[in-house]
Amino acid sequence: MLASWSDDRYAFSQLRDKERNEAGAKIEDGLGRIAGVDAEASANVVRKDLSSLNRLANAVRKNFFFESALCDHEINAHFGERTTAVPVSPLCT
Repeated sequence: MLASWSDDRYAFSQLRDKERNEAGAKIEDGLGRIAGVDAEASANVVRKDLSSLNRLANAVRKNFFFESALCDHEINAHFGERTTAVPVSPLCT
């Protein structure tokens, strides 16, 4: 796992709600803070594209830390203080 280089420990799991909607990955740190990460194929991400991550944030409430979607566009798109869409292209160079 990529996080094995860190002294901090993280638990990774796939997200799926009661209605069986999938939403990428849930990452939880040793303090119980939870982040959601998903991938979107769209170059134009809008808030509704992040609905599965929003469900995670609502479910974990006080433990919610951050949510991000990896996307196929050129710049970061911010949807609030703890929600962003990040281009995946710089990761591939």
